[in-house]
Amino acid sequence: MGCFRPALEATPRAACGHQPRRGRLPPWRWGTAGDFHQRYSLGQTLGRGSWGQVLAARSGNHRRTAVKIIPLCLESYQQKARRQIQDEVRIWARIGRHPHCVELYEVYADYRLVYMVMECCEAALVHRLTHMQYMGECEIARVFLEMALAVQHLHSLRIVHRDIKSDNYLFATGGTVKLCDFGFAAQLPWSGRLLYGCYGTAPYMSPEMVRNEGHSLSTDMWSLGATAYVLLYGDFPYQPAILSTCEMMAVISTGYPRPLYQRRNSEVGGPSAAAAGFVGSLLARRASGRPSVAEALSHPFLQPRPATPAATSREPSLVPVIHRARMTTRHFEAQAAKCTVDRSLDELLQRLQRQGFWRGLQGSRSFSDSNLVDEAQEESGDEEGNRHVRDQQPQQLFRKRSYESAASLSTAFTVHSAQSLPSFGTRNLEELFFDA
Repeated sequence: MGCFRPALEATPRAACGHQPRRGRLPPWRWGTAGDFHQRYSLGQTLGRGSWGQVLAARSGNHRRTAVKIIPLCLESYQQKARRQIQDEVRIWARIGRHPHCVELYEVYADYRLVYMVMECCEAALVHRLTHMQYMGECEIARVFLEMALAVQHLHSLRIVHRDIKSDNYLFATGGTVKLCDFGFAAQLPWSGRLLYGCYGTAPYMSPEMVRNEGHSLSTDMWSLGATAYVLLYGDFPYQPAILSTCEMMAVISTGYPRPLYQRRNSEVGGPSAAAAGFVGSLLARRASGRPSVAEALSHPFLQPRPATPAATSREPSLVPVIHRARMTTRHFEAQAAKCTVDRSLDELLQRLQRQGFWRGLQGSRSFSDSNLVDEAQEESGDEEGNRHVRDQQPQQLFRKRSYESAASLSTAFTVHSAQSLPSFGTRNLEELFFDA
């Protein structure tokens, strides 16, 4: 297993846009599969996706973290996952430490799994907003401001996130909004060439992304506008009759039916002209017509203004609108959950446990992040979802027994046969995993 500790600041060459040659990451310190489990204890599941799972973790010095675990045990998935992980780690290491971006601490990898140890936040953005007693336009404007500041940092490095949405923003300690999940992020070429391909989540994709006409930094501005529209109006800007990925992409491509810029809840009323203007400018259908992130940050709606008691008493709370937004996005969350590799990952971990992979700490007390775990339970609306949440809360914590048993288990659950597997060593690990 290898451990990569990203630098907090970019080197002069990285700052000039020079990247390590494709297929090899910056220098890694290699070890065995026991490194991660000797330094971290796994807790409960915080999230899941098409790539794997995110679990709570705690280091030996009791630092609370989160770990993104990506399996490489499916042969059809392995090559694609290796390339995506290489790109994600490069991008995330270059992002470094920023007040509005989730920080990457370490990365571990072996033949079967990749562990990305990251900063652990308190709760997802929409989950926290729906549990607030009051949320007016002044408060939501401050949220949008911090969301845009995260995008500004990425764009200053010529990085396109390509999956801006409310689900990828978290609330950290102190109420700071942070951007996460850089799995689709890409470095924009300094030559000015556009990026191609269809990435992200359908309701937040820009027209040029859906049509594969080439996209740039402006696609993030569209996605930011779509996210702001959902939180301000409670619906997606482009709402087809049937809420499916194909139908959503079709209406975004054609532009019909157009956004209504109206709320269904008549008691809340409509947003202010400044709020509507801010969202409308970001949802310009032509990429050249959208503001840059610097121009969006200077919009009057995002300018700080004091929330006086008199203004607050006259302004209705947006919590019902945000609650509707949360219900609207659940359809696509459930759709993505159908394509997960959770079952394969769970089976792999269970087999490792039966082989005594983490036998050392049997009987230890587990821990959890109450906000994020409660949120995961709330999001599971049916009995099947609740069963998955319960099943993925580890009953015991285990520690790797020894380096030797980890090395022996490296051959047990790989897509390669035991006979064709190379000896466990630095060169072989790099050739297997990092030389794409």
